[in-house]
Amino acid sequence: MRTCPSCGQTVNSTAIVTAFNDPDGWQFWGEKGQRWIVCRSDSYVHFRVTLGRKQQHRLAMIHGHVAEWMATERAAAEKNAHLLGTSRNHDGTPDHDYYAKSDDWLGG
Repeated sequence: MRTCPSCGQTVNSTAIVTAFNDPDGWQFWGEKGQRWIVCRSDSYVHFRVTLGRKQQHRLAMIHGHVAEWMATERAAAEKNAHLLGTSRNHDGTPDHDYYAKSDDWLGG
């Protein structure tokens, strides 16, 4: 699952679209009156839909901005892989105090 680049909310579905709510009536958009925009930029729309009694968060990535989105995702994945690789104790177990030991802990 992906997350919204603005608020960090985990989204249930992601699609590449030409514009928000286009094509009209596509199941991805949910039903009219049962969807709400959560976050929005030129490159994406994060919205919430109600399906029965459940709500889902969805992310519509605007075509033409997908390349920059993928570059950002790739850079974040590489950074996370580096952090995971360096956050181990000498015996290979996860070092749960790694972030507390690092210089960037709470902006310090």
